Amino acid sequence: MKLNMILLAGAAMLVGTGAQAQTLSNSNANGYVTTTALPGTFSLTGGDTGSGAFGETLYTDTAMGPLSIIGTFNYQSFDLDGGAYDPAGYILGGTHYQLSNSGASTNGSFSFNVGAGQTYGFYVDTVDNAFGPGRISVVSNAFAAATGAVPEPATWAMMLAGFGMIGFAARKRSSVKTAVSYA
Repeated sequence: MKLNMILLAGAAMLVGTGAQAQTLSNSNANGYVTTTALPGTFSLTGGDTGSGAFGETLYTDTAMGPLSIIGTFNYQSFDLDGGAYDPAGYILGGTHYQLSNSGASTNGSFSFNVGAGQTYGFYVDTVDNAFGPGRISVVSNAFAAATGAVPEPATWAMMLAGFGMIGFAARKRSSVKTAVSYA
């Protein structure tokens, strides 16, 4: 039951992670995202403007609390030059982590942890912005990271005072003598 509550609270990657909205952005690219009815399932297609210059397509969000992101991906390059010209992967705090390889297709799994307020998401870069885009399809889940509660100093003081009072009462009670006489 507790696991179900965590799964429901975590919802899915880039869906239900707080009040923040997912952002699609292109830098010298014309990429797009295709979402589905299933939370955390989407395809991100990179740019292919024909400019011959570097471009980038990002699909990002900001975590409202600590998250553990776990999922699978399928990468496919439609670039005639091959997958090396359209790398794809995930972003964590502005750092790119490449999941694709130089081949035309790659699939696998990923997992990473996101801190509260940290930006995360997925990217498809295009080195040549020509001859076809790359696409990464993602199925992922975001789980609320388990954090242990640490009591405040005032809580510790109240707890110790309470234990002291219990100990004092127990000691006071044991000091009462009962006289038993046998006839």
